Amino acid sequence: MKKTNNRSLPIIIIVSLLLAILFATIIFSLSQGILGGNHSTKLGRSEKKVSKARKKAKKSQTKKDTDPEPALKSEPDPKPDPAVEEAPQPAPKEPSKPKVNKPPVYSSKMICNDQALPFQTINQDDPNLEQGKTVVSQSGASGLKRDCYLVKYQDGQEISRQLSSSEVIKQPVNKIVKVGTKPPQPSGTFNYAQASQVLTYVNQERAAQGLPALVWNNDLAYYARIRAGETVTKFDHIRPNGQLYYSLNPGLINGENLVAGTPVPVTAAQAVQKWMQSPAHRANILEARFKSMGAAYLVAPSGLYKNYWVQLFSVQ
Repeated sequence: MKKTNNRSLPIIIIVSLLLAILFATIIFSLSQGILGGNHSTKLGRSEKKVSKARKKAKKSQTKKDTDPEPALKSEPDPKPDPAVEEAPQPAPKEPSKPKVNKPPVYSSKMICNDQALPFQTINQDDPNLEQGKTVVSQSGASGLKRDCYLVKYQDGQEISRQLSSSEVIKQPVNKIVKVGTKPPQPSGTFNYAQASQVLTYVNQERAAQGLPALVWNNDLAYYARIRAGETVTKFDHIRPNGQLYYSLNPGLINGENLVAGTPVPVTAAQAVQKWMQSPAHRANILEARFKSMGAAYLVAPSGLYKNYWVQLFSVQ
């Protein structure tokens, strides 16, 4: 086996390191030369570009200072199409405050209302006023009534209304109208003598039946003369004004007998005889409740029957 000299080993290492350093130095020098040339070339080109840019900017600035500024032109905004115009957006709502439950507030007050009370119209027959005529003897006036209500409210809203009182402040005054019932003066004459003799023949008939005699009543005789004139116009127990015979004095007149004709009756005896031949008229003459009577006999040549007899009865 061949032995190696230990003394030559460090020398070899040192030489190798030196060679390596030298080689690296050469490589570095070469690389610096190449890079330095490229850098110089690039730098020159860059300076030229900067110079040209400066000249161009200066020239542009000079032209801008000398040339007038071009006028600005704006195009009008296109009109919005009403068909597609957007609806206005509602204003944003304020955030609602949280509700606070408050206790209800109750109140009440009295309310009074006045209302008119209507008056009535009352017609009253007036035998002294000619038929077809009317006279207002008393004017009507409305009355006044006051109703008071207790009204209750909750939070300002009415919740109930109850009648508390009702009072008539002023009574109404009725209107009174006098209606004429006096018939037109007939073209005839009254025969008072024959009319008064009717009582004599009536009491004879009543006495035959055991009934008390009737007495003469001047008021009934007066109303009988009115009725006699009315029968010339309308021979009926319904008067020409449409009312019944007793409407002349309802509190006094309770029965009526009529008879008319030509050539008879022209006497009281003939008139009573005619009435006694009729059951209804006979019943009036013999009515036990009657106490008085009155009669009239009118001779009216212009009338249909010429002779008109009226007999009225009363329980008074």
